[in-house]
Amino acid sequence: MRYGSNDPVPEEFSAALIDAIAQHLTLPSSLQLGVYGIAAFGEAKVGSREPHPFFPTFSSEFLVEFRKNGSLKKLSLTQQSLAPPVDEAIAAAIYAADSAKSFPAISGATKGSELKVFIDFDVSDLSLPPFISKAHPLFSATVPLYQSPRKASPTLPDIRPKYPEEFRGHMVEGSVTLKFVIDESGKVVPGAYRLTDVSQLEFGREVLAIVPRLRYEPARIGNCRVKQLAEQKFNFKSVY
Repeated sequence: MRYGSNDPVPEEFSAALIDAIAQHLTLPSSLQLGVYGIAAFGEAKVGSREPHPFFPTFSSEFLVEFRKNGSLKKLSLTQQSLAPPVDEAIAAAIYAADSAKSFPAISGATKGSELKVFIDFDVSDLSLPPFISKAHPLFSATVPLYQSPRKASPTLPDIRPKYPEEFRGHMVEGSVTLKFVIDESGKVVPGAYRLTDVSQLEFGREVLAIVPRLRYEPARIGNCRVKQLAEQKFNFKSVY
């Protein structure tokens, strides 16, 4: 969870928001997750021929705008999870929490009269220590592990974001991390991506500009190509 300015949200405030959403969340009776992620605890080392443990996952992001009294001003889905019933259930829980006046006043998080908060919903390993996962549990689920002979990998590594012209001569450096879903054809799924870490807004814009051109060798489970949740870091070095 982070502010619209990409700053961190105070722990107590973010916990109160998630608790309010969790109280009103009703999940679909059947969870159908068509995107797969890599189990961090079993990820193979670079160059290893060992199969990669994959698990069904989802990753979505909402932009929530609050008024000073904690009431909801606007709600937007900024990254699709590709599990529409789950996204719809989360949105319904946010609206229900607002109707019940369950959200805290924003005075504990900002001095302004309005607040924009990005809330990320991801499947994470709750066995990890809180200081590592930095997550507030919304619900728990048991998902199967699949052995995959291959995870997604870039096929066009020369496609890189441009270094912003306005930074030339100023030696500004930084990085951008993109989380996204790769489909069975190796393309990034439109609407199923978000920036998770941005050092400069200009760098973020350049990364978003190349998203439609990124290409990957898709992941496989057995002989079947599958959608995979991936994360890639783009570094920007100044030109001397």
